[in-house]
Amino acid sequence: MRRVLLAVLSLLAPAGCSCGSEAEVCARDADCGEGQVCFIDDRCLPRGAVLRAGGTIGEECTAQGHTEFGCRDDEVCRMGYCVGGEADGDADSDGDGAADSDGDVDSDGDGDGDGDGDGDADADGDGDAEPCTSGSLENMAPLFGGVTSAVADGETAVILSWLDAADETLPEQIDYLVFVAAGPGGQDFNRPELVLTGATEGRVEGLTSGTTYYFVVRARDEDGQIECNQVELAATPEPPPDCIDYQTMVQTIFDGHCIACHSGADAPRNLHLDSYDGVLTGGLTGNEIVPCQPDASLLYMKISMNSPPVGERMPRGGPYLTDPEIATIRSWIEQGASNACPTDAQRCSDTTPPQFGGVETATLTQSGVSADLCWSPATDDTSAQAEIVYDVYRATAPGFEDFAGPPELTTSAGAACVSAEGLTPGQRYCWVVRARDAAGNRDANVVETCVDVPLADCTDFDTMVRPLFDANCTRCHSGPDAPQELRLDSYEGVMAGGLTGNEIVACQPGSSLLYQKISMDDPPVGVRMPRDGPPYLSAAEIDLVWSWIDEGAQAACPGDPGACSDSTPPAFGGLQGAALSATGLGADLCWNAAADETTTADAIVYDVYQSLGPGAEDYAAPPTLTSLPGAECVSHEGLTPGQEYCWVVRARDAAGNRDANAVEECLTVPAADCTDYASMVQPIFDANCTRCHSGPNAPRDLHLDGYAGVMAGGMTGSEVVACQSGSSLLYQKVSMDDPPVGVRMPRDGPPYMSLAQISTIQAWIDEGAQQACPGNPGACNDATPPSFLGLVSADVSASGLGADLCWDPATDESTPEDELVYDVFLATAPGDEDFAGSARVTSAAGATCVGVEGLTPTQEYCFVVRARDAAGNRDANIVEMCLEIPDVACVDYETMVQSIFDAECIHCHSGNSPPKGVHLDTYQGAMDDDTEPCRSDNSKIYRRITEEDPDDRMPYDGPPWLLGSQIDLIRRWIDDGAWPSCPNGGC
Repeated sequence: MRRVLLAVLSLLAPAGCSCGSEAEVCARDADCGEGQVCFIDDRCLPRGAVLRAGGTIGEECTAQGHTEFGCRDDEVCRMGYCVGGEADGDADSDGDGAADSDGDVDSDGDGDGDGDGDGDADADGDGDAEPCTSGSLENMAPLFGGVTSAVADGETAVILSWLDAADETLPEQIDYLVFVAAGPGGQDFNRPELVLTGATEGRVEGLTSGTTYYFVVRARDEDGQIECNQVELAATPEPPPDCIDYQTMVQTIFDGHCIACHSGADAPRNLHLDSYDGVLTGGLTGNEIVPCQPDASLLYMKISMNSPPVGERMPRGGPYLTDPEIATIRSWIEQGASNACPTDAQRCSDTTPPQFGGVETATLTQSGVSADLCWSPATDDTSAQAEIVYDVYRATAPGFEDFAGPPELTTSAGAACVSAEGLTPGQRYCWVVRARDAAGNRDANVVETCVDVPLADCTDFDTMVRPLFDANCTRCHSGPDAPQELRLDSYEGVMAGGLTGNEIVACQPGSSLLYQKISMDDPPVGVRMPRDGPPYLSAAEIDLVWSWIDEGAQAACPGDPGACSDSTPPAFGGLQGAALSATGLGADLCWNAAADETTTADAIVYDVYQSLGPGAEDYAAPPTLTSLPGAECVSHEGLTPGQEYCWVVRARDAAGNRDANAVEECLTVPAADCTDYASMVQPIFDANCTRCHSGPNAPRDLHLDGYAGVMAGGMTGSEVVACQSGSSLLYQKVSMDDPPVGVRMPRDGPPYMSLAQISTIQAWIDEGAQQACPGNPGACNDATPPSFLGLVSADVSASGLGADLCWDPATDESTPEDELVYDVFLATAPGDEDFAGSARVTSAAGATCVGVEGLTPTQEYCFVVRARDAAGNRDANIVEMCLEIPDVACVDYETMVQSIFDAECIHCHSGNSPPKGVHLDTYQGAMDDDTEPCRSDNSKIYRRITEEDPDDRMPYDGPPWLLGSQIDLIRRWIDDGAWPSCPNGGC
């Protein structure tokens, strides 16, 4: 049987292309490097490349360090199978017990190989060579996965798509040959239907409606080498329906691509795409749908144009809608954008616009920040007055309305007035109102009316400023998880600022970080806000925030009209003393109250600037901290033992004037005999980390809200290696711009932890990462690893999806047995454990068994367990045990797929505001993320976990990414029908 299997594998040789540069000649697996096997064309290829090519790697034998295990003396290991005969790598393709003499692929089963050795595949089994090749060692053919999608595009065409091939030829120079057949496997590979260069999509035209066609796409490099994939997809061209039904044909597209974000109370730009009414109503950027006129419809422009007139193409970041989906929406709009079929066939035949006299009045309301616009009803030859809507165009100067862009707002049908909100005091506004009938015809009147919004005596926060934040900002910047702890849902939150320092400097908008971030393309900290812009705040909205700050950023009107007339800073003698606080890890800074000519002493605040040496304070940067109004002392905790600190304190009045004294006080925090976890380390985590890394959905299952959680580590392995900060992943991630795993933390930095905070964590680890002081002063003096014999047993766990690993206790010259921990290293092939990386699991102290769950059916797993003492010394045993997780007849969502999402995804993708609205904590949430049963290649979730671009690949905080076996399990679940439970109904 093994020889028959190897002969079958030989037929796959032409698809086994690799772009690697180390395709060495081989005769057996022992000739190849780690993670490689000897492929049937006598080349060493990575195991993954063989599997992608459709090959099967056996489990009868393996090779480690150029030594083979598992075969008899008269056999060699080849592709994981024991093969008899000479060690030249030739397979016994005809089953006669003797290996074929030349190693060529035996295409016709006669045992003599294919004779010419040119690598051409015998695609149709007739013994004749077809025009494709795997290439040579010096010049291999492209590595290409074939066609990934075939979708009917009307009654005579099909659109095909694929991913770029990999080759030394540049992507834009690779040819793609499209072959078409009327039946499965019937393509004539000598006659392509299309040849497209550098494309990832092609349209095959001239097909017969109602006939099913079968497609294969192959890649050709600049040397003319065509690879030999045989991936085939079918599609049937069909005529478009006479009527595009909204509920069954359009809403389903929005459901699959859009409503994860565009639904609910926090829908971006207030655009709701979860209902017909929401789609027709549009959002803050104006009218989204103009019935009968797709090219005038903003929604259509944003799903079809790479550079739409407002914002960016949607869905944000892609993948975008397919051409047939875009065509469906276009047809629906062209037919009148009706709610249901049948539609009124005459609706879009009307080309006559309404007769309309234009806007008649524009009256400022009592609030002074809105205007009521009114007109007499328009008339139309087909649309009743109750069906006519009115598009309002706004400008800030006469004659500057942009009629080519979206209107500022659109009324409800039949309205005769509308209120224009959010006007800015001191600004002139002009409006033109145009009538639009049910066929999308809009009149062209230019009747304009203008008003001058009077300057307000006071810009009121609640009625004028807060509504801007509510509309643009508070969907993120509110609640306990507000980014950078900046909360814009109240006056107090705005004035308190966030982790990036003082957001508002009263009377000085140019110095206010909040103003800089809403008005500047490149602000001094972070990026322009709102983060999901453009569109950003309008110029009028930005001006309103400017006015409010410039008037003193007062809580309510009427305020102090002279709040900002003061330009004289307080008189202040500066810092009078700096003394160590009672904790020994902080400083109490005190001063005498400042005096100001307009601001009372109890309203003056004090900005504290800190440096790590005399004269190094940065006054252009935000202050380290700001006191409460009227304070005469402030305490600054979290200082690092052994570090010198210097401070300058400056007084700031209600008008934002800050004195310029340079009185400095310095002190050195005494070196601590011991870095105490509870008083010195945990406060750092509390300030920077536990808002995410706590609770049931802590990212990567890493809990930093207590000593036990920190030491337990997370899914990326052991975070803290006692005595060895340089080997501790937690230290690497808070101190390095490019850590070995993931990104620098905190994720929402900069700012990151201060140097002093990082130094404290480093000192704590290098002292032994002990729980409390006084600890063992000699904890890190030990340099001898434990004595440990390694793993004793490895068995499939009761769940069938895990492994139970056990061992005999290690011994150590300084660490008791009950304090030793054991690091479990896992690989999916013998000898592939990465001991330089993080352990997969770390046991509890003193344990002699551990369970490793969440393993994938049919996958082989190998384990090495190493003992680690309290000083971080780890033994170096290589005792390995391997097992295979049994296959399952059905991939159960709850026990197999959801467990992967629980472990890797739901720390982000759950709760009220998950990224892009994607919930992966339930079956329904996974299905709502554009999961197409039976089509993993067309399912967003599968594409995101296999994306080659690391910036787009999920999990977002990877690497590490999902294991190949986890990815394969998700693929199987989708391709089996994506059912919620077993048994399933298949496809």
